[in-house]
Amino acid sequence: MLPRANRILVIGAAILLMTLSLSANSWGQAPKPPATAPNPQVPPEPKLHTLTEILQIMEASPLLYDYGSVPDSVAEKDDSSRRPVLRDKQYVKVVNGRPALVEYTITPEVQQQLDLLNESNQAKNYAMSLGFSRKMLELDSTFNYARTLIGDAFYLLEQYDSAIYWLRSSITHNYADYEAHWFLADALLASHDTTGAIRELTLAHVLNVNASLLEQSLTEYRKLKGRTFGEWEFRPHVKLEKKADTVFVRYDAKSEGYALVKAVWAYEPGYSEKMLGRKPDQVSFRMLEEREAVGCDRETDTALNRRLERIERAGYFDEFLLYEIAARRYPEWIPTMPHELIRRIAEYVDKFR
Repeated sequence: MLPRANRILVIGAAILLMTLSLSANSWGQAPKPPATAPNPQVPPEPKLHTLTEILQIMEASPLLYDYGSVPDSVAEKDDSSRRPVLRDKQYVKVVNGRPALVEYTITPEVQQQLDLLNESNQAKNYAMSLGFSRKMLELDSTFNYARTLIGDAFYLLEQYDSAIYWLRSSITHNYADYEAHWFLADALLASHDTTGAIRELTLAHVLNVNASLLEQSLTEYRKLKGRTFGEWEFRPHVKLEKKADTVFVRYDAKSEGYALVKAVWAYEPGYSEKMLGRKPDQVSFRMLEEREAVGCDRETDTALNRRLERIERAGYFDEFLLYEIAARRYPEWIPTMPHELIRRIAEYVDKFR
């Protein structure tokens, strides 16, 4: 297939686990869940600690915490070049009782058509590309990525109504296909629907948040509406290490609260069990932990606190955590989430990024 960077140049020359109710706007809407009485068997969420309380826990700990800020070049940086980027041709499947992002199994016959399609795209023979894409779907009706390829071929043939039809069909069959959202955005923009294009490109970005070309495209799309993108992000630089009974905590100047909470959750005996009310699972991201870490971080960062106050008033704090932290570190989780939650995350991006 042709690289999407080609389209970015064209656009630039011409000048985007929990169930939450959706706000009534262009992103769609969902009914609010009915109010229910508290379940006495469900323990209340524990009180989150302040930074002062975290420091007191560290002081009383059997461990020694050696902590301090260092220059960004010394602190472990969450370098964007090392952030994982998702591949194409994937869909969501239940594996061991949980939704997971998996790759399509491509038959030799379909692979042959894919190879021919790549050759025809390179030769700019998009009519042949359309034929190869249709043949893939004929050979394997479960290979829904073929619908994306059909839509893309129609786009390259400048038959935008047909492109929009097939790309929406692809999204219906596989909402996790970030390319379907991306290519649909291109087709909508070509059809002079800039608002719809930004909406779909934002969804594509959320579904593959570390893909740089998507960020570049979204920046250009938003310029068409006089908007910027990506001028701010939450990016704490933290390094944790435990040697014998000493926990070493290093962080950049703005990440003290975040770093100390992460250290306590990682190493303080019994702390995570007490907060969770059970033995912690072997997972790398917990909403409760992140709420506490960000809460302590904002105590020493006035600008962050002001920004988070606006986000909280609008009701997007959890989406902030999912986008700024979870999606950046574990992008494969996002496509497996409920569609309405993915749209909520995209709303957060649209409103606050």
